Amino acid sequence: MHTVRFFRKTAAQGRAIGHESRMKVMFALRTQVMTLTEIARMLRIRKPNATKHVQRLINVGFVEGKRKGQFVHFSLTKKVRRSKKLWRVLEEGML
Repeated sequence: MHTVRFFRKTAAQGRAIGHESRMKVMFALRTQVMTLTEIARMLRIRKPNATKHVQRLINVGFVEGKRKGQFVHFSLTKKVRRSKKLWRVLEEGML
């Protein structure tokens, strides 16, 4: 039987990828490392809005950032890159 913690974590992850912009970020980061400026440009939104989307993905453990000089380079976490289940859902849809 699953615990309340499991359901909360899974729901938070679902909400994180439940936004079109965050899904676009996930797919883009699947093939490349990007800075916040690049993410904002790709989404055609301002940096503060891009920051909120990226932070949501970081909070659930999908994305990580590594500082290089004055920039932070974002990528998918190793666990997410290797998750066949997650990518099957994202590519094929929930149903």
